[in-house]
Amino acid sequence: MSRMLQIIVLGGKNIGLMETASPNKNDLTLLKGLLEAGTVVPVIDRTYPLREVAKAIGYLEAGHAQGKVVITVAHDNQG
Repeated sequence: MSRMLQIIVLGGKNIGLMETASPNKNDLTLLKGLLEAGTVVPVIDRTYPLREVAKAIGYLEAGHAQGKVVITVAHDNQG
């Protein structure tokens, strides 16, 4: 799996450096199997709605996160 580095910038402030992978079909198939078998379990520390992104970033910057912090986006399909 080849790797890329991404610099995460928010509001002109560099908030982190994240390594990302460029997966291929074989890697994704293997990962799918591991997830379905329960061998690999993602750890989600907290979720925040989109309107609370600043609070989520503050939580991350304070070093409290013990897993992933997820930003949720509500879909309004009643339009």
